[in-house]
Amino acid sequence: MAKGRKTKLFKPSDAQRRAVSMLAALHVSHDEIRLLVINPHSQEPIAKTTLHRFFKKELSRSSAALKELVASKYFEALERGDQWAVRAGLRQRFNWVFEGSQPLPPEAIGSFADTPEIKIVFYPGPGKPEFDLTPPKPSPNPYSNAAPDLSRPAIEAPRSTTVDTGYPGLGPWRTERDPNSWMK
Repeated sequence: MAKGRKTKLFKPSDAQRRAVSMLAALHVSHDEIRLLVINPHSQEPIAKTTLHRFFKKELSRSSAALKELVASKYFEALERGDQWAVRAGLRQRFNWVFEGSQPLPPEAIGSFADTPEIKIVFYPGPGKPEFDLTPPKPSPNPYSNAAPDLSRPAIEAPRSTTVDTGYPGLGPWRTERDPNSWMK
């Protein structure tokens, strides 16, 4: 027992490590996992900090370990030639669909192979088309032939504004129009 401790220091067993790894791989919350791990000295669930300290490796690697296990079992089934594994691979990798579909009979496949080409021809309908898709003509610009009016400013002069900065002691920020500005 460490100096100043009421109970002995927690030491996880192999069974607890395996259980934490499996639960973390299934995305069980850390609070729920810690409630299932019992400290043998106090007979109470461990604290969240204890879970993170002693099961760091299991919590971080469990998801990848589960994916590796599933992938290895899948590839073993593929190598054995299990039909479900082959179908799952074709569906996931090549977007093949098996549910409810029947394979084509050999006669139909042969008739497709005998067809040299498929030709699609679009014939125009009689008369004027239903919709006119030509863009409308642009409206004439009233200033296209007029002389420029230089007595008016090109853009509006800036207005004076007051902005509250939101900082106490700084006060509002104010912009004033400069009478000597080029924008009068």
